Amino acid sequence: MTIDTHSRFKKLVLATAITAVLSGCSPSTSVEEHISEAQTLYQNQNSVAAIIELKNALQSDPNLAKARLLLGTLYANQGNGAAAEVELTKAQDLGVSIDEFLLPLADALLQQGKADELLDWAYINEENDSPELIALKSLVGGEALLQKGSINRARSRLTAALTNPHTKARALVSLAQADATERDFESANSRLAEAKDIAYTPKVAMTLGDIAGVQKDYEAALMHYQDAVELAIDPQSAFYKLALKQSTFTLLTLNKPDLAEKSYQKLLATYYKNQPPANDPQFTYLRALLAFTQGKYKDVITLTDNILKSYDNHSGTLLIAGFSNAQENRLEQAELYLSKFLTGNPDHLQARKTLAAIQNQTHRSSEAAETLAPLTANMEQLDNETLTLIARTAVASGNPAQGAN
Repeated sequence: MTIDTHSRFKKLVLATAITAVLSGCSPSTSVEEHISEAQTLYQNQNSVAAIIELKNALQSDPNLAKARLLLGTLYANQGNGAAAEVELTKAQDLGVSIDEFLLPLADALLQQGKADELLDWAYINEENDSPELIALKSLVGGEALLQKGSINRARSRLTAALTNPHTKARALVSLAQADATERDFESANSRLAEAKDIAYTPKVAMTLGDIAGVQKDYEAALMHYQDAVELAIDPQSAFYKLALKQSTFTLLTLNKPDLAEKSYQKLLATYYKNQPPANDPQFTYLRALLAFTQGKYKDVITLTDNILKSYDNHSGTLLIAGFSNAQENRLEQAELYLSKFLTGNPDHLQARKTLAAIQNQTHRSSEAAETLAPLTANMEQLDNETLTLIARTAVASGNPAQGAN
């Protein structure tokens, strides 16, 4: 072999090797081996690698029902409801039974807000459905009704699902969510304790955290969210992402910005691979809150402008956008956002004071007096700073007697 020939041979071998590495596929790997490896990876909470194996198997044979079912389940676990629905529908067409695909399909449809479609799937045929399938349909039908806000009908379906050991734990969690909706926190926590005894899943931990947060027990909420992160294991699962987000929000609520920043960085590195998503408003809002706590008001303005293009009434975004624009002396924008925020949150003291200060600064003291008027009903509860603002505004608006009072 000549030197030139040997060189060309090496290039050909290298090109072939690179192609094999990049595709994650060995020429000798059978379809069955891909599926077996995917199942092992799934059990070990490595969904990204499992999905690659399944795609390789399906590239060889698109009609693999088992691969379609597992791929749809993995997509649902990642929160990719649309992709999951596609794969699970194909699995059904390939002969997978409803009792195998209905639970991940329910997750996929609920993620997309398709409760009505799920109710169609949950129709119970008393004559033909097995007791196990009736319990499963009762469960997912109850969850669909819960998403639609039909609490009493949801309770009926979910209670029926308690009779089957395979659906009981998840039904308990959904019933706890129904209890919390009606502010029966004692019953909700009791159901969750029972579910936790059966299996302490990320969903149980997340629901415990949500209920603790509603009750303003933020330390308990944080503990449960951090449990959910550990239980989720797979950093690409929807529960992992949601639990880390909620942990970060809760740390900000607890005024622990340094820990919140660490939690955010962990989320960014593990779930998002250090690539902030462009179309995730909740993540963008989290970034904006962190920037606000760090005094990075120009960053807050950029981030909140992006959110408000699609969600123009989100109260938290309006609030920090208003404050940040005021800090940057963008008074017209600040007034717009704070006025809109106060429409839905009229009792927010700091927003009202900031809006009045802007109106005073732009020589509209009469408007400032109107903005502050709701506060005068409870003067004895106001701090000195607020009382001084009310007095000065009254004097500037031509009402010195009220200012003196």
